[in-house]
Amino acid sequence: MKIWILLLIISFSAAGCALPTRENSVDKGQDIFGAMQAATLAAAEQARERVVLVKLLGIQHNQNRNVIVIGDGSGRPSGGEQALQGIVLAEDGYVVVGEKLDEERFDRIEVWVGDRVYPARLVQVDNQLDMSLLKVDADAPLAAFDFSSYGDLSVGGWFVAVQATDEDSDYEPLVTLGMSRGLIDGHYRTFLINEVGAASPVGTVLMSLDGKPAGIMQRRRRALAIRDLQDDFTLLLADARGDESADRDAMRNAWLGILMMPINREYAWLHDLDRSSLWVQNVVVDGSAYLAEIRNGDLIVGVNGEDILFSGRRARQYFVKMLRPREGAPFRVTVLRDGERLELSGEFVSRSPDVRVRADDLGVTVRQIRPGTGRLNNFFTEDGVLVEEVRSGSAAAVGSSMRTSLLNRGDIITAVEGIPTPDIDAFSRVLETVRRERPDVIRVDYMRGRVTGIAALNLQLGDSREDRSGL
Repeated sequence: MKIWILLLIISFSAAGCALPTRENSVDKGQDIFGAMQAATLAAAEQARERVVLVKLLGIQHNQNRNVIVIGDGSGRPSGGEQALQGIVLAEDGYVVVGEKLDEERFDRIEVWVGDRVYPARLVQVDNQLDMSLLKVDADAPLAAFDFSSYGDLSVGGWFVAVQATDEDSDYEPLVTLGMSRGLIDGHYRTFLINEVGAASPVGTVLMSLDGKPAGIMQRRRRALAIRDLQDDFTLLLADARGDESADRDAMRNAWLGILMMPINREYAWLHDLDRSSLWVQNVVVDGSAYLAEIRNGDLIVGVNGEDILFSGRRARQYFVKMLRPREGAPFRVTVLRDGERLELSGEFVSRSPDVRVRADDLGVTVRQIRPGTGRLNNFFTEDGVLVEEVRSGSAAAVGSSMRTSLLNRGDIITAVEGIPTPDIDAFSRVLETVRRERPDVIRVDYMRGRVTGIAALNLQLGDSREDRSGL
């Protein structure tokens, strides 16, 4: 079985050998080259059918240089296809690609596993990793990488980049020997790749010379270390399958409780501040950030001992990646406050359960608004209860001359019968008092965005008029 190989010209000095000065120097160089070639072939065989070719079909008016546009005879582009590299994560058909896919841009997906082609669908997009998860409709289990046994990239170290191909290359893996020339450290270690290795497309798997998956190519001649991605891959698969676990709950329930935005570049320049930083706009009282003594107005310049490396939107993405929220996990944040640099430490706490009340006679379910979350959710008041659901046919949903619901999801009820309802307890007490009088109509004051309104709920209407027994 043949494998297409593109090898670097390996100098003796790059391989750690001196220039030939003895008769056996040539033999040693040949031995080194032969060993490297054998390792390259072995790594390619390990990756065979574990790397796949992903084709997005029916792309409309796309300017991407990797897209082949097919004309319809009129001279106008009518569709095309884009080829991507994918990695099999699990035998039951889950494949990860190193791009964020938008399913509105294409009609269908095909995945080529060797010379076999299967339909696939987009399952999930991970904005932090800039990757997407696909589910392949295969007729047999796929060969998957064992990510519990991984190789690793190192600065100055060699790797083997393995690409899947289609019939144009006889379905044989295209193999390139490359080298890492630098490292950007952080929670996700990003390796800088030399020009030959960087010729591999985004999503290409990089294998160590001992035949284990070690990295995934990104844009701009960079690669992520697979060793750092294990937890993310596990979580992606768990989410896709709907698996429940204590570890997954710990990641899902942990929250920082903070609203922040990148610093304005002009403001940073005028006040001699670092452009790679984030303004803290709002801190929720019961969140992890508040307990770590992070406060409104702080300027975040570092996380977990690392300076924030980017500016703008990428600064926030870097901050989130470096934090990796997990209930009980410690974190450190470096802030500037009144000209002083502070190192603040905390531990992720879980978000307390939301307090909800279902008012059947009104036809709504309302939720307590957490103190300090108004700005996080673009609320213009926190003195009320949030409408989470309006049931069809209920008093809150019928009776409008405009044939729209009197109350909508997202409204904030601020008073009932003129009595303020700043929280769930007040709402429940007021509603019980009003119910004892058994009125036919209840006045409800609410806010809808910036606008205040009053709704007269006719309790003689709606599906719940026979059952007004309580919350």
